[in-house]
Amino acid sequence: MLVVFRAGWCRFSSEMMQGPLLDPEIVELSRQCICVMVDADRNADTCRTLGIRGFPTVLVIDSTGEETFRTTGRPSAQGMAAAMQKVLEPARMAETDEATSRTQNFWVR
Repeated sequence: MLVVFRAGWCRFSSEMMQGPLLDPEIVELSRQCICVMVDADRNADTCRTLGIRGFPTVLVIDSTGEETFRTTGRPSAQGMAAAMQKVLEPARMAETDEATSRTQNFWVR
């Protein structure tokens, strides 16, 4: 899961919308994630609950709900991509193992 906390009044939030989030690698990786944009002006309680103190803040959360990456300010596309790949890699391995298992089961029958 990729979660982006932004504020309408924040210049860096606007820059992120035009920069890192449009990076081709981020766009490609985001197709494999659940992506959520949180408007801090409308969801202040959510921001407080999650300890969001600056904008933009980007979180990457794995399939168990564990936060694996957090950055605030001007995130780089490379840093975000590396964090997303790290979370997606175990999922890819599981898919590969499942596909291999189905193939092996087919041949055993």
